[in-house]
Amino acid sequence: MYCHELGHCFSVNQQENKKKPRNAMDEIDSDTFAVEKCDISPYVLERALAKTYEYEIKNSVNKPGMTKERVDKFVEEMKLRKANVKRLISKYEEKNKEIEK
Repeated sequence: MYCHELGHCFSVNQQENKKKPRNAMDEIDSDTFAVEKCDISPYVLERALAKTYEYEIKNSVNKPGMTKERVDKFVEEMKLRKANVKRLISKYEEKNKEIEK
């Protein structure tokens, strides 16, 4: 997850406006940065996201101010991030097939 956080700092896509609120596209961009720029396995990212999702959903009932809308927004963000991880895995597998040839 450290490399994901580096994506927030160093991804070209996020350099323009660092004061904007957190959004799903920045999270996806940071996930992509971790895989493509830091050479993190997309499978590792996939497992980390699964653990994050399970932890956040499990603990959402204990967070003050947690509303159904916030939970729904989190779930939608995680769906987008999961789709991106699947794309990254596919790209990774294609790259490995090319190397094997």
